[in-house]
Amino acid sequence: MCPVRFLLKNDQSATIRTMQLNDLAAIDAMHDRLSKQSLYKRYFVSYKPSLATLREQMQLSLHRGAALVATLDSAPDEIIGMAYYLLIPDDVGVAEPAFLVEDRFQGQGLGSALFYYLTQEALSQALRGFRLFILLENQRMLRILDQKTFPTERHYRDGMYEVRLDFQVAANDFMTGE
Repeated sequence: MCPVRFLLKNDQSATIRTMQLNDLAAIDAMHDRLSKQSLYKRYFVSYKPSLATLREQMQLSLHRGAALVATLDSAPDEIIGMAYYLLIPDDVGVAEPAFLVEDRFQGQGLGSALFYYLTQEALSQALRGFRLFILLENQRMLRILDQKTFPTERHYRDGMYEVRLDFQVAANDFMTGE
C-alpha cells in the first residue's frame, strides 16, 4: 500500500502506510502510552505484548496477512495507531483483523480510516471477509462496523461479539464509498 494522508477530526494531518520492521520501537513506545482500558479492548487482558510478540505481528507476508501503521505528519517517527490481519488457516479467504489506536487519537476517525485501508488491502488480496471478536464494552469498534456496507453476521456470547463481514456481496459499494 502506498502511504495515504488524511485529516483527523482534530485537524491534524496523519499518514497510513505499510508497517515496516524498523517500526518496532515506535510500536512498543505507543503501547507504553496506552491506557489499561485500551490494552484490554485490544488484547482482552490489560497487558503490553512483548517485543517478540510485536515483531511477529510485524513480519506478515501476503501469505499470512497484512499490517498498517498510522503516524502524525508532524511527528512521522511516532506511531499513533496500527491495524493488521492474519489469515485464518481453517477458513479459506477469511482473516481476523486487529486494531489499536492510541487513546488521545480515539474518536478522531483514525480507527475508521485504518479499517478502510486494511479492508482495501484485504480486497486487493481477494479475501472473502473478516472475522472479528469484539468485547461488548468496545462500543467504538462496534460503531465502526455499523457504518460499513458489508453484510454482517453478529453473534454475542460470553461478553463478546463474533462478527463476520462478507466482502464479496458489497465490495463494489465499499470501494466506491456508497
